[in-house]
Amino acid sequence: MPLILSGMLADVAVTLLRRAMAGRPLMRAHREHLYQMAHRSGMAAWRITLLAWGATLYGSLVAIAVAGTWITPPVALGLAGVVQLGWAVIVWRQVHRTPGLDW
Repeated sequence: MPLILSGMLADVAVTLLRRAMAGRPLMRAHREHLYQMAHRSGMAAWRITLLAWGATLYGSLVAIAVAGTWITPPVALGLAGVVQLGWAVIVWRQVHRTPGLDW
């Protein structure tokens, strides 16, 4: 199940880590999740939605590969992590190219 939800879990983990490192309250409302920052930077909602569904499908396929013993769980985590890292880099670049928007 964590592989299927890897997109959401990674988003929450990155957001909490960034907020903690910046000294921001973790339990206060904010608009700093990756998907929120992507939208605020001008990325279309339909594109963000398709990417999120794509990440869920990808996580599902990786989970099936683990269940079928075609890959090991550590390899699966690495595969899921690479996709989530790529998404984070795309959003980070988009945010830094958008005037007036900063984390």
